[in-house]
Amino acid sequence: MSSKWPKPSWRTRRAFPLPKRGRPEPHFDLWEANRSQLIAAGVPAAQIEVSGIDTAQNTADFFQPSR
Repeated sequence: MSSKWPKPSWRTRRAFPLPKRGRPEPHFDLWEANRSQLIAAGVPAAQIEVSGIDTAQNTADFFQPSR
């Protein structure tokens, strides 16, 4: 059994982009991960809408139980 990890797919690389300058930690794009999974499941891309709303930043509109 090899301990080498498989090469990530383009969908994985889009959902888990490499750290950017000035941002040392890895970033997880949940919107893109969900979109990619829906497309992989057969949902046409034209029928997928990503709201782009950050619920952590819009606390007046969205309940945040951890705050």
